Amino acid sequence: MKQLEGIVMEDNTFSFEEFNPSELTYWEDLLPYKFVVRASEGDDETTCPVSIDRLQEYVKLEFELPRKVKLAFVRTANMNGFVFWLWKFRIYGAPFFLTVVRTPNGQIIIGADEAYTMTPEQYLVCDYYINGDYPCPAQTRDEFKKKRDPQKNDSQLVLETKDDSTKDADKDSNLSEQDYLSFPKVDVLKLETSFSEEVIENEEELTPGSQWIFTVDNFAVKFRWCPPGEFMMGTSPERPYFRLIELHEDESYHQVVLTKGFWINEVPVTQKLFSLLMGYNPSSEKGERHPVNRVSWNMSQVFLEQISKLAPHGRIFVLPTEAQWEYACRAGTTTHFNVGDELKKGDDVFDQKEMADVGLGKPNCWGILNMHGCICEWCSDWYKRKYLLKKIDPTGPKSGDLKVFRGGGWTTIASGCRSSSRGNFWPNEALPAFGFRFIMVHKEDVK
Repeated sequence: MKQLEGIVMEDNTFSFEEFNPSELTYWEDLLPYKFVVRASEGDDETTCPVSIDRLQEYVKLEFELPRKVKLAFVRTANMNGFVFWLWKFRIYGAPFFLTVVRTPNGQIIIGADEAYTMTPEQYLVCDYYINGDYPCPAQTRDEFKKKRDPQKNDSQLVLETKDDSTKDADKDSNLSEQDYLSFPKVDVLKLETSFSEEVIENEEELTPGSQWIFTVDNFAVKFRWCPPGEFMMGTSPERPYFRLIELHEDESYHQVVLTKGFWINEVPVTQKLFSLLMGYNPSSEKGERHPVNRVSWNMSQVFLEQISKLAPHGRIFVLPTEAQWEYACRAGTTTHFNVGDELKKGDDVFDQKEMADVGLGKPNCWGILNMHGCICEWCSDWYKRKYLLKKIDPTGPKSGDLKVFRGGGWTTIASGCRSSSRGNFWPNEALPAFGFRFIMVHKEDVK
Protein backbone atom coordinates (compact mmCIF):
# COMPACT_ATOMS: atom_id res chain seq x y z
CA MET A 1 0.00 0.00 0.00
CA LYS A 2 1.20 3.50 -0.82
CA GLN A 3 -0.14 6.82 0.41
CA LEU A 4 0.03 9.74 -2.03
CA GLU A 5 -1.49 13.12 -1.23
CA GLY A 6 -4.59 11.60 0.33
CA ILE A 7 -5.19 9.01 -2.43
CA VAL A 8 -4.88 5.39 -1.31
CA MET A 9 -3.44 2.96 -3.83
CA GLU A 10 -3.74 -0.70 -2.95
CA ASP A 11 -2.53 -3.54 -5.17
CA ASN A 12 -1.48 -1.00 -7.80
CA THR A 13 -5.10 -0.02 -8.40
CA PHE A 14 -6.78 3.37 -8.34
CA SER A 15 -10.47 3.61 -7.56
CA PHE A 16 -12.05 6.71 -9.00
CA GLU A 17 -15.28 6.58 -7.06
CA GLU A 18 -14.03 9.63 -5.12
CA PHE A 19 -11.17 10.72 -7.35
CA ASN A 20 -9.87 14.28 -7.32
CA PRO A 21 -7.15 14.92 -9.93
CA SER A 22 -5.78 17.94 -8.06
CA GLU A 23 -4.60 15.68 -5.24
CA LEU A 24 -2.00 14.04 -7.44
CA THR A 25 1.37 15.74 -7.75
CA TYR A 26 3.01 14.34 -10.86
CA TRP A 27 1.86 13.00 -14.22
CA GLU A 28 4.12 9.96 -13.67
CA ASP A 29 2.16 9.01 -10.55
CA LEU A 30 -0.63 7.82 -12.83
CA LEU A 31 1.23 5.79 -15.41
CA PRO A 32 2.41 2.63 -13.60
CA TYR A 33 -0.99 1.73 -12.23
CA LYS A 34 -4.08 -0.07 -13.36
CA PHE A 35 -7.26 1.98 -13.24
CA VAL A 36 -10.75 1.07 -12.10
CA VAL A 37 -13.23 3.44 -13.64
CA ARG A 38 -16.84 3.46 -12.53
CA ALA A 39 -19.08 2.40 -15.40
CA SER A 40 -21.66 4.94 -16.47
CA GLU A 41 -25.15 4.07 -15.32
CA GLY A 42 -27.18 3.01 -18.34
CA ASP A 43 -24.86 4.76 -20.80
CA ASP A 44 -23.43 2.95 -23.85
CA GLU A 45 -22.55 3.85 -27.44
CA THR A 46 -26.21 4.40 -28.32
CA THR A 47 -26.44 7.21 -25.75
CA CYS A 48 -23.40 9.08 -27.09
CA PRO A 49 -24.52 12.70 -27.59
CA VAL A 50 -22.67 12.94 -30.93
CA SER A 51 -23.66 10.86 -33.96
CA ILE A 52 -21.26 8.38 -35.54
CA ASP A 53 -21.33 10.35 -38.80
CA ARG A 54 -20.33 13.52 -36.93
CA LEU A 55 -17.49 11.71 -35.14
CA GLN A 56 -16.20 10.24 -38.38
CA GLU A 57 -16.31 13.66 -39.99
CA TYR A 58 -14.44 15.13 -37.02
CA VAL A 59 -11.61 12.59 -37.38
CA LYS A 60 -11.50 13.08 -41.15
CA LEU A 61 -11.11 16.85 -40.83
CA GLU A 62 -8.83 16.77 -37.76
CA PHE A 63 -6.31 14.45 -39.43
CA GLU A 64 -6.87 15.71 -42.99
CA LEU A 65 -7.84 12.26 -44.26
CA PRO A 66 -9.25 11.52 -47.72
CA ARG A 67 -12.11 9.43 -46.32
CA LYS A 68 -13.90 8.56 -43.10
CA VAL A 69 -12.46 6.04 -40.64
CA LYS A 70 -14.08 3.04 -39.01
CA LEU A 71 -14.83 3.69 -35.32
CA ALA A 72 -14.99 0.84 -32.81
CA PHE A 73 -16.72 1.56 -29.48
CA VAL A 74 -14.57 0.70 -26.43
CA ARG A 75 -16.47 1.76 -23.33
CA THR A 76 -18.20 4.51 -21.43
CA ALA A 77 -17.23 5.78 -18.00
CA ASN A 78 -18.30 8.27 -15.33
CA MET A 79 -15.80 10.26 -13.24
CA ASN A 80 -16.85 13.08 -10.94
CA GLY A 81 -19.86 13.93 -13.07
CA PHE A 82 -17.93 13.81 -16.34
CA VAL A 83 -19.26 11.11 -18.68
CA PHE A 84 -16.83 9.69 -21.25
CA TRP A 85 -17.49 7.72 -24.42
CA LEU A 86 -14.29 6.13 -25.75
CA TRP A 87 -13.84 4.99 -29.36
CA LYS A 88 -10.85 3.47 -31.10
CA PHE A 89 -9.79 3.87 -34.74
CA ARG A 90 -6.74 3.46 -36.95
CA ILE A 91 -5.02 5.79 -39.38
CA TYR A 92 -2.81 3.85 -41.80
CA GLY A 93 -2.37 1.14 -39.18
CA ALA A 94 -1.61 3.44 -36.24
CA PRO A 95 -4.07 3.23 -33.29
CA PHE A 96 -5.85 6.28 -31.89
CA PHE A 97 -8.54 6.92 -29.27
CA LEU A 98 -11.43 9.33 -29.80
CA THR A 99 -13.09 10.67 -26.66
CA VAL A 100 -16.48 12.31 -26.33
CA VAL A 101 -16.99 14.04 -22.98
CA ARG A 102 -20.17 15.43 -21.43
CA THR A 103 -19.33 17.80 -18.60
CA PRO A 104 -21.52 18.25 -15.50
CA ASN A 105 -22.96 21.43 -17.05
CA GLY A 106 -23.88 19.59 -20.26
CA GLN A 107 -21.05 20.85 -22.46
CA ILE A 108 -19.82 18.37 -25.11
CA ILE A 109 -16.10 18.07 -25.91
CA ILE A 110 -14.55 15.87 -28.61
CA GLY A 111 -10.84 14.99 -28.74
CA ALA A 112 -8.52 12.42 -30.31
CA ASP A 113 -5.02 11.26 -29.43
CA GLU A 114 -2.52 8.47 -30.04
CA ALA A 115 -3.09 5.17 -28.26
CA TYR A 116 0.20 3.36 -28.49
CA THR A 117 1.07 2.78 -24.85
CA MET A 118 -2.00 3.30 -22.67
CA THR A 119 -4.91 1.08 -21.85
CA PRO A 120 -8.35 2.65 -22.39
CA GLU A 121 -8.61 3.26 -18.64
CA GLN A 122 -5.23 4.96 -18.49
CA TYR A 123 -6.11 7.07 -21.50
CA LEU A 124 -9.39 8.23 -19.95
CA VAL A 125 -7.80 9.13 -16.65
CA CYS A 126 -4.75 10.90 -18.09
CA ASP A 127 -6.94 12.76 -20.56
CA TYR A 128 -9.20 13.88 -17.74
CA TYR A 129 -6.28 14.69 -15.46
CA ILE A 130 -4.55 16.94 -17.96
CA ASN A 131 -7.75 18.55 -19.18
CA GLY A 132 -9.70 18.48 -15.92
CA ASP A 133 -10.79 22.10 -16.31
CA TYR A 134 -12.48 21.58 -19.69
CA PRO A 135 -12.49 23.21 -22.10
CA CYS A 136 -8.73 23.87 -22.30
CA PRO A 137 -6.08 22.96 -24.86
CA ALA A 138 -4.23 19.71 -24.27
CA GLN A 139 -0.92 20.12 -22.47
CA THR A 140 2.26 18.27 -23.19
CA ARG A 141 3.81 16.34 -20.35
CA ASP A 142 6.52 18.99 -19.96
CA GLU A 143 3.93 21.78 -19.83
CA PHE A 144 1.99 19.82 -17.26
CA LYS A 145 5.06 19.26 -15.07
CA LYS A 146 5.97 22.92 -15.32
CA LYS A 147 2.52 23.90 -14.10
CA ARG A 148 2.44 21.31 -11.32
CA ASP A 149 6.02 21.76 -10.10
CA PRO A 150 6.95 25.47 -10.19
CA GLN A 151 9.72 25.09 -7.59
CA LYS A 152 11.57 22.58 -9.77
CA ASN A 153 11.22 24.79 -12.80
CA ASP A 154 12.59 27.80 -10.88
CA SER A 155 15.73 25.80 -10.09
CA GLN A 156 15.99 24.70 -13.71
CA LEU A 157 15.69 28.33 -14.78
CA VAL A 158 18.62 29.30 -12.52
CA LEU A 159 20.66 26.43 -13.95
CA GLU A 160 19.87 27.48 -17.51
CA THR A 161 20.90 31.07 -16.74
CA LYS A 162 24.30 29.82 -15.55
CA ASP A 163 24.77 27.34 -18.41
CA ASP A 164 24.66 28.99 -21.84
CA SER A 165 24.95 25.66 -23.66
CA THR A 166 21.79 24.38 -21.98
CA LYS A 167 19.97 27.60 -22.83
CA ASP A 168 21.06 27.33 -26.48
CA ALA A 169 19.99 23.68 -26.64
CA ASP A 170 16.54 24.53 -25.32
CA LYS A 171 16.29 27.41 -27.78
CA ASP A 172 17.22 25.11 -30.68
CA SER A 173 14.62 22.52 -29.67
CA ASN A 174 11.87 25.12 -30.10
CA LEU A 175 12.80 26.00 -33.67
CA SER A 176 10.56 24.86 -36.51
CA GLU A 177 11.50 23.00 -39.66
CA GLN A 178 11.28 26.26 -41.61
CA ASP A 179 13.63 27.94 -39.14
CA TYR A 180 16.24 25.26 -39.70
CA LEU A 181 15.82 25.20 -43.46
CA SER A 182 16.51 28.95 -43.54
CA PHE A 183 19.84 28.60 -41.68
CA PRO A 184 22.98 29.41 -43.71
CA LYS A 185 24.54 26.25 -45.14
CA VAL A 186 27.99 24.95 -44.22
CA ASP A 187 30.54 25.26 -47.03
CA VAL A 188 31.11 21.51 -47.21
CA LEU A 189 33.65 21.83 -50.01
CA LYS A 190 36.10 23.08 -47.40
CA LEU A 191 35.80 19.80 -45.49
CA GLU A 192 38.45 17.17 -46.11
CA THR A 193 37.29 13.75 -47.31
CA SER A 194 38.98 10.42 -47.87
CA PHE A 195 37.81 7.02 -49.10
CA SER A 196 38.93 3.99 -51.08
CA GLU A 197 38.20 4.29 -54.81
CA GLU A 198 39.35 0.71 -55.35
CA VAL A 199 36.66 -0.79 -53.11
CA ILE A 200 33.71 0.89 -54.79
CA GLU A 201 35.11 0.42 -58.31
CA ASN A 202 35.14 -3.34 -57.72
CA GLU A 203 31.90 -3.56 -55.70
CA GLU A 204 30.38 -6.22 -57.95
CA GLU A 205 33.06 -8.65 -56.75
CA LEU A 206 32.42 -7.95 -53.07
CA THR A 207 30.65 -10.28 -50.67
CA PRO A 208 27.43 -9.00 -49.02
CA GLY A 209 28.16 -6.80 -46.02
CA SER A 210 31.63 -5.71 -47.15
CA GLN A 211 32.59 -2.44 -45.48
CA TRP A 212 33.52 0.87 -47.09
CA ILE A 213 34.52 3.91 -45.04
CA PHE A 214 33.88 7.47 -46.15
CA THR A 215 35.72 9.97 -43.96
CA VAL A 216 34.51 13.58 -43.66
CA ASP A 217 36.73 15.95 -41.70
CA ASN A 218 38.21 12.96 -39.78
CA PHE A 219 34.72 11.58 -39.01
CA ALA A 220 34.28 8.03 -40.33
CA VAL A 221 30.96 7.19 -41.99
CA LYS A 222 30.80 3.41 -42.38
CA PHE A 223 28.80 1.73 -45.15
CA ARG A 224 27.88 -1.89 -45.88
CA TRP A 225 27.49 -3.40 -49.34
CA CYS A 226 24.08 -4.73 -50.37
CA PRO A 227 24.43 -6.66 -53.64
CA PRO A 228 21.71 -7.07 -56.27
CA GLY A 229 19.22 -9.76 -55.31
CA GLU A 230 15.63 -10.74 -54.69
CA PHE A 231 13.57 -11.30 -51.56
CA MET A 232 10.04 -11.67 -50.25
CA MET A 233 8.86 -8.29 -49.00
CA GLY A 234 6.09 -7.77 -46.46
CA THR A 235 4.47 -10.19 -44.01
CA SER A 236 3.38 -13.64 -45.06
CA PRO A 237 -0.31 -14.24 -44.21
CA GLU A 238 0.73 -17.79 -43.32
CA ARG A 239 3.23 -16.52 -40.71
CA PRO A 240 1.68 -13.48 -39.02
CA TYR A 241 3.46 -11.96 -36.05
CA PHE A 242 1.81 -13.65 -33.09
CA ARG A 243 1.71 -10.49 -30.96
CA LEU A 244 -0.40 -8.60 -33.51
CA ILE A 245 -4.16 -8.77 -33.06
CA GLU A 246 -4.67 -8.48 -36.80
CA LEU A 247 -2.41 -8.60 -39.83
CA HIS A 248 -1.55 -5.14 -41.10
CA GLU A 249 -3.30 -4.64 -44.42
CA ASP A 250 -0.50 -2.53 -45.87
CA GLU A 251 2.21 -5.20 -45.50
CA SER A 252 1.32 -7.13 -48.63
CA TYR A 253 3.56 -10.14 -49.24
CA HIS A 254 5.27 -10.25 -52.63
CA GLN A 255 8.54 -10.89 -54.38
CA VAL A 256 10.86 -7.99 -55.17
CA VAL A 257 13.93 -8.00 -57.41
CA LEU A 258 16.65 -5.37 -57.00
CA THR A 259 18.88 -5.29 -60.07
CA LYS A 260 21.32 -2.73 -58.65
CA GLY A 261 23.45 -3.00 -55.54
CA PHE A 262 23.92 -0.12 -53.08
CA TRP A 263 25.91 0.97 -50.05
CA ILE A 264 23.96 1.67 -46.86
CA ASN A 265 24.96 3.36 -43.59
CA GLU A 266 26.01 0.87 -40.96
CA VAL A 267 24.10 2.95 -38.36
CA PRO A 268 21.62 5.86 -38.49
CA VAL A 269 22.99 9.36 -39.04
CA THR A 270 24.45 10.66 -35.79
CA GLN A 271 24.14 14.14 -34.36
CA LYS A 272 27.88 14.57 -34.86
CA LEU A 273 27.69 13.96 -38.60
CA PHE A 274 24.53 16.00 -39.07
CA SER A 275 26.01 18.99 -37.22
CA LEU A 276 29.22 18.75 -39.24
CA LEU A 277 27.38 19.01 -42.56
CA MET A 278 24.54 21.35 -41.54
CA GLY A 279 25.99 23.60 -38.85
CA TYR A 280 23.23 22.92 -36.31
CA ASN A 281 21.70 20.09 -34.29
CA PRO A 282 17.88 19.97 -34.15
CA SER A 283 17.76 16.99 -31.79
CA SER A 284 15.66 17.01 -28.64
CA GLU A 285 18.11 14.81 -26.69
CA LYS A 286 21.69 15.83 -27.30
CA GLY A 287 24.61 13.44 -27.70
CA GLU A 288 27.23 13.18 -30.45
CA ARG A 289 26.72 9.42 -30.83
CA HIS A 290 22.93 9.65 -30.49
CA PRO A 291 20.95 9.42 -33.73
CA VAL A 292 19.96 12.85 -34.97
CA ASN A 293 16.24 13.37 -34.36
CA ARG A 294 13.55 15.99 -34.95
CA VAL A 295 14.47 15.75 -38.63
CA SER A 296 11.68 16.07 -41.17
CA TRP A 297 11.87 14.33 -44.54
CA ASN A 298 12.46 17.75 -46.12
CA MET A 299 15.37 18.43 -43.77
CA SER A 300 16.94 15.08 -44.67
CA GLN A 301 16.91 16.13 -48.33
CA VAL A 302 18.92 19.27 -47.56
CA PHE A 303 21.48 17.18 -45.66
CA LEU A 304 21.76 14.75 -48.59
CA GLU A 305 22.27 17.63 -51.02
CA GLN A 306 25.11 18.81 -48.79
CA ILE A 307 26.92 15.51 -48.38
CA SER A 308 26.40 14.55 -52.05
CA LYS A 309 28.71 17.45 -52.95
CA LEU A 310 31.47 15.35 -51.40
CA ALA A 311 30.47 12.02 -52.94
CA PRO A 312 32.86 10.04 -55.18
CA HIS A 313 32.64 10.86 -58.89
CA GLY A 314 29.48 9.50 -60.47
CA ARG A 315 27.87 8.69 -57.10
CA ILE A 316 25.13 10.28 -55.03
CA PHE A 317 23.78 9.92 -51.49
CA VAL A 318 20.00 9.45 -51.19
CA LEU A 319 17.40 7.95 -48.88
CA PRO A 320 16.74 4.24 -49.49
CA THR A 321 13.50 3.16 -51.08
CA GLU A 322 11.22 1.01 -48.94
CA ALA A 323 12.35 -2.05 -50.87
CA GLN A 324 16.03 -1.23 -50.41
CA TRP A 325 15.52 -0.55 -46.70
CA GLU A 326 13.73 -3.85 -46.05
CA TYR A 327 16.20 -5.77 -48.23
CA ALA A 328 19.13 -4.35 -46.23
CA CYS A 329 17.31 -4.95 -42.95
CA ARG A 330 16.52 -8.59 -43.71
CA ALA A 331 19.95 -9.39 -45.16
CA GLY A 332 18.66 -12.72 -46.40
CA THR A 333 16.44 -13.54 -43.43
CA THR A 334 12.74 -14.39 -43.71
CA THR A 335 11.82 -14.06 -40.03
CA HIS A 336 9.95 -11.12 -38.48
CA PHE A 337 13.25 -9.61 -37.34
CA ASN A 338 16.74 -10.12 -38.72
CA VAL A 339 17.63 -11.77 -35.39
CA GLY A 340 14.71 -14.22 -35.50
CA ASP A 341 10.96 -14.23 -34.90
CA GLU A 342 11.25 -12.50 -31.51
CA LEU A 343 12.99 -9.24 -30.60
CA LYS A 344 14.61 -9.27 -27.17
CA LYS A 345 16.26 -6.67 -25.00
CA GLY A 346 19.84 -6.27 -26.14
CA ASP A 347 19.03 -7.10 -29.77
CA ASP A 348 18.44 -3.41 -30.45
CA VAL A 349 17.33 -0.14 -28.83
CA PHE A 350 13.53 -0.36 -28.54
CA ASP A 351 10.70 0.00 -26.02
CA GLN A 352 12.69 2.17 -23.61
CA LYS A 353 12.34 5.64 -22.15
CA GLU A 354 15.64 7.21 -23.14
CA MET A 355 17.48 7.60 -26.41
CA ALA A 356 20.76 5.70 -26.69
CA ASP A 357 23.89 5.86 -28.84
CA VAL A 358 23.85 4.27 -32.27
CA GLY A 359 25.71 0.99 -32.72
CA LEU A 360 24.22 -0.79 -29.69
CA GLY A 361 22.62 -4.20 -30.15
CA LYS A 362 23.30 -7.00 -32.61
CA PRO A 363 24.26 -6.41 -36.26
CA ASN A 364 22.52 -8.44 -38.95
CA CYS A 365 24.58 -10.86 -41.04
CA TRP A 366 25.61 -7.99 -43.34
CA GLY A 367 26.94 -5.95 -40.40
CA ILE A 368 24.11 -3.38 -40.37
CA LEU A 369 22.87 -2.20 -36.96
CA ASN A 370 19.81 -0.51 -35.43
CA MET A 371 17.25 -1.56 -38.02
CA HIS A 372 14.80 -2.63 -35.29
CA GLY A 373 14.54 0.48 -33.13
CA CYS A 374 16.86 3.37 -32.24
CA ILE A 375 15.14 5.92 -34.55
CA CYS A 376 12.33 5.92 -37.11
CA GLU A 377 14.05 6.18 -40.49
CA TRP A 378 12.67 8.11 -43.44
CA CYS A 379 12.53 6.39 -46.84
CA SER A 380 12.33 8.04 -50.25
CA ASP A 381 8.90 6.60 -51.13
CA TRP A 382 5.50 8.22 -50.91
CA TYR A 383 3.14 6.08 -48.86
CA LYS A 384 0.48 3.92 -50.45
CA ARG A 385 -1.44 1.19 -48.70
CA LYS A 386 -1.26 -1.28 -51.58
CA TYR A 387 2.37 -0.55 -52.21
CA LEU A 388 5.17 -1.64 -54.48
CA LEU A 389 3.10 -3.61 -56.95
CA LYS A 390 6.05 -3.33 -59.31
CA LYS A 391 8.35 -6.26 -58.58
CA ILE A 392 11.55 -5.01 -60.20
CA ASP A 393 13.39 -2.04 -58.60
CA PRO A 394 10.20 -0.54 -57.09
CA THR A 395 10.22 3.11 -56.08
CA GLY A 396 6.69 3.53 -54.74
CA PRO A 397 4.01 5.97 -55.94
CA LYS A 398 5.03 9.02 -57.98
CA SER A 399 3.23 11.41 -55.62
CA GLY A 400 1.28 11.51 -52.38
CA ASP A 401 0.73 13.32 -49.09
CA LEU A 402 2.71 11.10 -46.69
CA LYS A 403 6.26 9.79 -46.71
CA VAL A 404 7.21 6.33 -45.45
CA PHE A 405 9.37 5.67 -42.43
CA ARG A 406 10.71 2.31 -41.30
CA GLY A 407 12.36 0.53 -38.38
CA GLY A 408 10.66 2.02 -35.30
CA GLY A 409 12.35 4.14 -32.63
CA TRP A 410 13.71 3.78 -29.11
CA THR A 411 10.20 4.06 -27.61
CA THR A 412 8.54 1.74 -30.16
CA ILE A 413 7.32 -1.68 -29.03
CA ALA A 414 8.62 -4.78 -30.81
CA SER A 415 5.70 -5.19 -33.23
CA GLY A 416 6.42 -1.74 -34.70
CA CYS A 417 10.10 -2.63 -35.24
CA ARG A 418 9.58 -5.68 -37.49
CA SER A 419 11.39 -5.89 -40.83
CA SER A 420 8.09 -5.41 -42.67
CA SER A 421 6.50 -2.83 -40.36
CA ARG A 422 5.58 0.40 -42.15
CA GLY A 423 4.87 3.90 -40.88
CA ASN A 424 4.05 7.17 -42.60
CA PHE A 425 3.90 10.86 -41.83
CA TRP A 426 3.84 14.29 -43.41
CA PRO A 427 7.25 15.19 -44.93
CA ASN A 428 7.37 18.62 -43.27
CA GLU A 429 6.94 17.28 -39.72
CA ALA A 430 10.08 17.14 -37.58
CA LEU A 431 9.04 15.04 -34.57
CA PRO A 432 11.43 13.60 -31.94
CA ALA A 433 10.92 10.08 -33.32
CA PHE A 434 12.24 10.88 -36.81
CA GLY A 435 15.79 10.43 -38.09
CA PHE A 436 17.31 8.65 -41.09
CA ARG A 437 20.15 6.73 -42.66
CA PHE A 438 21.16 7.00 -46.32
CA ILE A 439 22.61 4.98 -49.16
CA MET A 440 25.15 5.59 -51.94
CA VAL A 441 24.25 4.67 -55.53
CA HIS A 442 25.30 5.57 -59.06
CA LYS A 443 23.72 8.81 -60.23
CA GLU A 444 22.19 7.10 -63.26
CA ASP A 445 20.37 4.67 -60.94
CA VAL A 446 18.37 7.49 -59.31
CA LYS A 447 15.00 7.93 -61.00
